[in-house]
Amino acid sequence: MDDRAFDRAMRTLAAREAPPEAGARLAQTLATLPDAPPPRRMERRLVPALVAALMICFTAVAAQLGLGFFWETNPYRLFHNRGRVMPELNVRPLCVTDASGLRLTEVSALDAAWIEGRLTLSLRLTAKGGQPLAVGLLEADGVRLSGGEAAQGAAPVLLEDGFACYTRPNDVDGWPEDGMSVACQPEGDGVMLSLQLPPDFLTVSDLSALTDGDTLSLRLEWTVYDPLRDHTAMESALLAAPAPTEAEKEEMDP
Repeated sequence: MDDRAFDRAMRTLAAREAPPEAGARLAQTLATLPDAPPPRRMERRLVPALVAALMICFTAVAAQLGLGFFWETNPYRLFHNRGRVMPELNVRPLCVTDASGLRLTEVSALDAAWIEGRLTLSLRLTAKGGQPLAVGLLEADGVRLSGGEAAQGAAPVLLEDGFACYTRPNDVDGWPEDGMSVACQPEGDGVMLSLQLPPDFLTVSDLSALTDGDTLSLRLEWTVYDPLRDHTAMESALLAAPAPTEAEKEEMDP
C-alpha cells in the first residue's frame, strides 16, 4: 500500500462509527507500519519559510545598529526636521575599502543614506587591543569625557569634534569638510557613529567627477586621544558610499 492509498483508508475508517475497541486496533496497526519519510514538497516549503524568518531577524538587528539606531536616540541631531517624523530612508550598504593605516582604533561600516540632499554615514569604532573606547572633547584644560570628567587611564578617547571627510577625485584627497553633524553614542565597548555632511559638500554638478558607477569614494578622518602618550593622533579609512539616485538628486544642491 502506498502513501496515498493509506491516507484514503484512514479517512474511510475515521468516517465510520467504529466501536470503542476499533481505536486500539487502529493504533496497533499504525505502530507496526514503518516510518515514512516526510514529503519532499513540505521540505521545499520549509526552506523558504526558514530563510524568510532569518531575513526578518537580520533586518531587525541591522535596523538597531545603523541609521535607525540614531533616530531612536536623538532625531533632531540627524534629520534636520522640525516634526518628529522619521523620513523614509533608502538605506544602502557602506563599505570600508582601506583601513590598513589604523593604529589605535578599528572601524566597521554599517550603512548610509541620502537624507534631504545630505549624505549620512553610519559606522562603529572600537579600540584595538580589546580596550573600551570612550567619547570626549578637547578642552582648554585637557581632554574631558562626555560626562565632564577628565580622561584618565589607558583607554583611548574618541574626540567628538575631531572629524573630517574628504572627497576622492582620481583617488587623491579633494576638499575637506569638518563642519558635519556628528552623533556619537557609546555602545558596548565601542562607539556608534553617524555623520551627516552638509548639503554643499556634494552637489549634483560634482557627482560626475566623484562617482565610479554607483559608488562614491571618501576618506573619513577622526581624532583619538592616546592617554599613554598624552597626545592626539589622526586615524583615517577609505570608504565607498552609495551614489544618490535620480530621485535623491532632486533634493541636492545643483
